Amino acid sequence: MAYERAMPIVESRFRPAWWLPGPHLQTLGPVLARPTPRLEFDWERIELDDGDFIDLAWARPRAGRPDAPTLTILPGLGGNYLSKYARGLALDALARGWSAGILHFRGTSRETNRLAKTYHAGLTSDPRQVLEHVRRTRPSAPIGAVGLSLGGSVLLNLLAEDGAGSPITAAAAASVPLDLAACARRIQRGFSRVYDRHLARELTSRLMARRPLVEKRLGPVDPRRLTSVESFDELVTAPLHGFVDAADYYQRCSSGPRLGALKTPTIIVQALDDPFLVPEMIPSEPEIADAVTVEVATSGGHVGFVGGPFPGRADYWLERRLIDFLALHLEPPSGKKKPPSPKT
Repeated sequence: MAYERAMPIVESRFRPAWWLPGPHLQTLGPVLARPTPRLEFDWERIELDDGDFIDLAWARPRAGRPDAPTLTILPGLGGNYLSKYARGLALDALARGWSAGILHFRGTSRETNRLAKTYHAGLTSDPRQVLEHVRRTRPSAPIGAVGLSLGGSVLLNLLAEDGAGSPITAAAAASVPLDLAACARRIQRGFSRVYDRHLARELTSRLMARRPLVEKRLGPVDPRRLTSVESFDELVTAPLHGFVDAADYYQRCSSGPRLGALKTPTIIVQALDDPFLVPEMIPSEPEIADAVTVEVATSGGHVGFVGGPFPGRADYWLERRLIDFLALHLEPPSGKKKPPSPKT
């Protein structure tokens, strides 16, 4: 397949729907206009080493095989089982007979977490414990993982840290803020300020639900000062997790500089017009490990990538693309060995 040719950076075949032109319609269209994919979930709670918990919302086939692949979905900032893109990925996985679990980072599930600690781009210990649990409970099942936006940052950092020891068989990520500082600046410009304010409100709302826990650690928190993602990271994320400030957090937890350390077959899909990102963060070929392919589309927005001839036949291309890539490694053809990484 041309998608898997031996090159670290490839041009995407994605073409946006004519009725969703431009980065903002590609970004907002799937959020505002897409019907919510219908799914039934089985909930599983995983107890963490520090006394808190992570919830997984599982979508499982009715007659699943014990050796069928298992997919773990790491949503973007504030995402959870209600996120349409997470449900879409789970549905695509179900159609292949896989189980799919939507991971709920601390503060994003149906129940308030026990500790003040939340999550950030570099907090890899929580998903690592989840994946170790999946490996123990499904020892014969290949494990795939998908990370979107900030969830992609967490996933790439996890893969870089674990190297060849990762329990993940294959991984996929999209719309990843590979340079956190550049992204924080980007969403404070132009129309992207709408996204910045929305995310800041969402983060602040979740913080207020856990205010007593957080203020025991940080002292009084004034929500009026949390007007942007960067201000939230400066006043909450950084001090709550041991960083000097937002700049220190961004520098230490950006996943872009770590792409050379990945050993797991991985695809990263990015759009040049993403209103959260800047094209300059697309890595150069020497910075990318042999196991990694970066697929770059001219357009697609942020976790958008919607094609199709007209609204009633929208094609959520990104979900299909990521699942198709994972299937190459999680479901080798019968009687054949698992395919090599995309660049071998």
